[in-house]
Amino acid sequence: MDDGKTRETVTSVPSVGDRLLKLKQLFTLWGKHGVPDGVKYPTSMLGLLDWTEEAHGVYHPLRSKRDINTKSGPNHKVAASVAVLLKALTPEPTKQPEKRVYKTQKAKRVRAENRLEEIEALLDDVTKQWNQRGVDLEATRTLLTYEREHAKRLRKEVDELTEENARLKRELLLHRPGLRVVEQ
Repeated sequence: MDDGKTRETVTSVPSVGDRLLKLKQLFTLWGKHGVPDGVKYPTSMLGLLDWTEEAHGVYHPLRSKRDINTKSGPNHKVAASVAVLLKALTPEPTKQPEKRVYKTQKAKRVRAENRLEEIEALLDDVTKQWNQRGVDLEATRTLLTYEREHAKRLRKEVDELTEENARLKRELLLHRPGLRVVEQ
């Protein structure tokens, strides 16, 4: 038991009953006030076999499974109460595993058929969009070809008109020798 002595001054190892009583007192205190920060404590009775916590007066581990027997033996009542206190200290798991929901084959098939219909509808939409873009692209190509041909015709017409204009200027100069052509 913790009687204020440090580890160096303790000459004999306390009995198993005394060590179990010390654990019971410690776990009762921690159950009321909470486990101090940074303390690593076992979460099962088997973990007590080699656990020591010198900062809280637990210098000697129990060492034998016989010492933590909660069914029979000289210290089984104290060991059982230590087991209950230890279980109360152990935090509950934060997340419970989700329960599986049973689904019939028919429900699975119907769900798969619905999903298939959704995918086929999506595929139809994408195919229609693809085809429309192809039609739009072909119309744009046709328009571009028409505009190129029209531009060629206009350039040819401009060239012809420029030649006609030059010819008319020369002809004008031949018929009226005193005139001079001024370019703007």
